[in-house]
Amino acid sequence: MKACNGRRSNYAILFFVIVVLVATTILPTYREFSAVSTVALKEQTSIVTNSSISTDDKRKKEHNNDFYYDRERWSSAKIAVLVGPHKTASSTLQVFLVGLTAQEISVHDNDTNSTYKYPNDEWVWPVGIKSEYSDEFNGINAAKFYAALGSCLFGGYTDHFFPKWKHQTKEEIQEARVRILEYFRSLFARVWNDGMNLVIGSEHFDTLVMSLAKNDNNRTSHYNGEETHVAPDSSNKIAHFLDLLPWSSNANLNASSRNLRLEDIEIQINFRTPRINHEVSIWHQAGEGETLKDFMVNKTELMFYLNSLALALQFVRKGIKTTIIDMQGVKEKESNKNSTTISSKNSTEETIIIGGLQGVVACDILRMGNDREGTDVFCDDNSTLHISNYDVPVRDLNKRKDKAERELSEKQMEDINRVYEEYDCSVWKHLKKYQEKGLLRILYPSEHLFETCSPSSPDISFYDTTLRARTIASRNKDWAQ
Repeated sequence: MKACNGRRSNYAILFFVIVVLVATTILPTYREFSAVSTVALKEQTSIVTNSSISTDDKRKKEHNNDFYYDRERWSSAKIAVLVGPHKTASSTLQVFLVGLTAQEISVHDNDTNSTYKYPNDEWVWPVGIKSEYSDEFNGINAAKFYAALGSCLFGGYTDHFFPKWKHQTKEEIQEARVRILEYFRSLFARVWNDGMNLVIGSEHFDTLVMSLAKNDNNRTSHYNGEETHVAPDSSNKIAHFLDLLPWSSNANLNASSRNLRLEDIEIQINFRTPRINHEVSIWHQAGEGETLKDFMVNKTELMFYLNSLALALQFVRKGIKTTIIDMQGVKEKESNKNSTTISSKNSTEETIIIGGLQGVVACDILRMGNDREGTDVFCDDNSTLHISNYDVPVRDLNKRKDKAERELSEKQMEDINRVYEEYDCSVWKHLKKYQEKGLLRILYPSEHLFETCSPSSPDISFYDTTLRARTIASRNKDWAQ
């Protein structure tokens, strides 16, 4: 009996040893497998978690990275020039800036030591004294004061601004042109020497690219690449404009303590989408009772108003920092705010709140009121301007409705829009290298900006683009459905 019990005890001990041996062999393997499985599970969970993030959010992040810019590089503007183009809220911005910064300046004031009491402590929109310039050009009003300068420099609309030129010889016109440009040079120098920054603007500066809308067989057959989108005389015209600015050698009133550098100058351009909406707005202004169809067929020479990107290209090629504001992106920004109004008044603090395109120009271009303490002007983190004692109504100007039938189908409108988008892609691929150099930035890029563009987009001349749009518009409306 004892022997039997001894054998059972031995078997139990043997079984226990076998279990221990198996356990010591399997457990490390299990633990390793378990650890790997846990990591894999975490990774898998991470993948699932990341993939569960909105595709739109990921695309927006990547999209924003495409338009990244160094903010510090863009904080030094001392001369800001708003160049439109036409029908991109240019009048709205001009009236806003005049109400905020305009000051009448005399260029014949002999007391060069006197300083004007400027309405803003940093920026000024100089307006001439009418008696000092009226013999040379029509100044219209403060908001449109620089339209004559744009016409004098870049061409177009000369009969309106310089009526005397109709009866003068080429030599007399050239002499008058020299006097006009010297007047503006003195105006800018006076303000600069008072220690102020300059902001000016006119949509008539868009005539710089007017020639791109005209037929030039020699041009289209001999140019390709970036040159396809460069107006032949733009470089010289921009050089003439730069010559008016208060470089130390041109400060002809009193010695300036500030030296102007090229990087102190910033050009601001608006980009309006959908492209067909911009074209419809041009029709509203210049259609003269024509249907949209007839306007697009007969007035292709006015389509240079649409060419915001080529306008930007003319300036960045000269090494001038240029900002494009995506108007659709600003609308998207405003729609994400708690308040979508561009202007409201806080009755307790007597503060006007200005957002929209005006706020972006004031806060991102002029960088007004960076010091929020001890000032009645400051910008918040959403590019909204807060200002006291501002009485000029802030509103969108020149909004117009159809005055005639469009006579175009929705399909035709979509096709025309696509034609101009394809042209924009052909310009954008050349602008990107200037963006990488820090000479170009796009503020508030909209969700779908340039999403159909590719590096292989063909170079299409603007003239050929207008012909394609005209061909689509000339089709029978019913056939084009």
